[in-house]
Order: sequence, then C-alpha cells, then structure tokens
Amino acid sequence: MIDKIGYPYSYGDELTPKMAGNNRKQAVSYSVLIPSIWWHNLGFGELIQSYSPSSNQPKTAIVRVVETSRVNSINRGGDLGKSGPGPRAKADALKNARKTGGGSIFVQGFTPQRQYGSRPINKPLSCRNSVKINQEQFSGNRNPGGSSSSMEKMSKRLSQEYTEYQQNFNSPPVSKRFDTKNYDQEKFKELAKDPKANKEVFHKTTVDEARTALQAEMEGIVDNPQRIEQPICKSVDLDFKVNGPGPYTHMDVKHPVGSEILRKQKSPYTLQEMANNMGESIVKQKERFCEVEQGPENSENVLHIIDLAYVPSTEKEIVKEYCLKGAGNSEGIKFLNDNDK
Repeated sequence: MIDKIGYPYSYGDELTPKMAGNNRKQAVSYSVLIPSIWWHNLGFGELIQSYSPSSNQPKTAIVRVVETSRVNSINRGGDLGKSGPGPRAKADALKNARKTGGGSIFVQGFTPQRQYGSRPINKPLSCRNSVKINQEQFSGNRNPGGSSSSMEKMSKRLSQEYTEYQQNFNSPPVSKRFDTKNYDQEKFKELAKDPKANKEVFHKTTVDEARTALQAEMEGIVDNPQRIEQPICKSVDLDFKVNGPGPYTHMDVKHPVGSEILRKQKSPYTLQEMANNMGESIVKQKERFCEVEQGPENSENVLHIIDLAYVPSTEKEIVKEYCLKGAGNSEGIKFLNDNDK
C-alpha cells in the first residue's frame, strides 16, 4: 500500500492504524491552535513566529493559515504593523451587522451591543422610549411660554417702551391692567406691530392698541380686528379695520389716564380737561377719513374704544362723563375696563 501524504485523508481512503493515529493527532492540534490563531488575529495574543521568505524550512498548514489571515488583513485595509483586522475591515463588519442584525463571530466582535444587566441582547421593541416629547410643540400657538404665560408678560417682551411705561407710570393704586391667558400669540403679535413701519417694530402704543382690540373681540364688541395694511394706513389714520358688528368697518382706540399719571407726566391738563379734549377729538376723527380711498364710507362706520385700564377706579366715572361731554353723544363710542370686574 502506498502511504498518502498530507492531512486530512479523504473519506474512502484505506487507513492504516498509523494514518488513523496521525489524523487524531492533527485534529487535536487544530482544535488547540486554530482558536489561538484567531485570538492572536483579534489582537489579544503574542506574535506567532513567522518564517523568513528565504528560509528553506518547509511550512506547515498552520503557518499557511496564519499568513493567509495576515494577507487578508492587509488586503482589507489593515495596518502592516498590526496583525489584527484594519479599520476598513472593522467598518465593513459594522455595516454588515447593521444590515443583517447579527453575523459571524468576527462581525459581532466589532459590533457595539447594548447591555441590559450582564447579557448583550437587542433592546426589546416593547421597551418604553426614554425620549420625552414636548406636547406644547403640537398644541398650536396659544399661551406663549407655557401655562404661566399671559398677555402682560408677552407685552413686556415685545416692547421695552411698554415695560418702562408700566414701571414709571402704572404702579398701584392705579387700576390693574387688563390681562388674559386666553389669547392667540401670533394674532397678538400681528396686531401689536407698528403698521406704518417697514420692519417689525413694537411700541408701547401699538402693544396697548392690540391688547384693547383683542379684549373688544373677546367681549363681542367687534369682529375680527385687523391692522390696516400699507400704504393705506398712512392715509387712513385709524388703528384697525373690523368686520362689524353692524355698520362698523373701522375702529380706533383711546387710552386716557388717571390724575396720578398726568402728574408724573407733567401734563398741563387736568383730568377733566384731558377727558373733554379726547371726546372732541373723537368726533373730528370720525369725519376725517370718510373721503379717503378705502376709508370708512361715513362716520357711522367708525367705532371708538375708550380703554379705561390706566384710570383708577375712583376716577373712571369722571373720565367717562367728560369724554361723552366733549363728544356730544355716545354714538359709536364703547368703554372698556370701566369697573373693577
């Protein structure tokens, strides 16, 4: 019988006891050495002795396995100075793991796994998401700044002039300013802008006008107040256009103040004089823009809102009396904040 050279012998070969023994020895050697080779290739072991290219010493199958592994490592982008897989090989392994959700031992060796306790497992689909969703992002634009927000706070953010006026002139015992949380932020900002300015500008006066317009709408006095757009607002000098009710197509806002504020402002007028002059000016304003393009058709189409928010409760009736006296009648005139409700 002719001995065959090499390992392993193929099935069907006639094995002698010696050949069978060699097979068992080689199998044991492989079972020990191959894990060591992989351990080494993953970067955890000592360098395995390599054979010089000029050496005449025959190379075993084990050496060929090691060299083949190193060649593959170099071809896959590995560093020549390292025997483990290179960065490109690791990147490919990670990419494949993401696509397949698992892979070989090599792939898993370079794929980060989430740890639950001490076992690397995939996160269950039923686990609760830890990301908190801000529901206010989906709740429209009402009540800016959260539940504690108010029109008063929004007014102070919009206009430094408004803040300074409140600090300097509207301190107790002056009547509490109208306030509400039931308003639309975007609409308030649109009404509070100076309509004559070419850019977005907010003044104390325009902010106050917007507050009054929204309150009048909430109380059913006017429908859908809107700023008069450019260039019409420069010729029709009224604060808002409205959609009724009744004959009203335009609206203007007045803000009288109390005697204490008049003194702080060093006004030359008494409380009664201020109110009477305001009434007289209202009559003239109702007539002034009736002939202007896109203005009111007649004086009956103009509503005047007199907001008494800056008048203390002890002086509200005085201001109302002298305003109506100056106007001659109460037609087309409405009062807001004329009591302590």
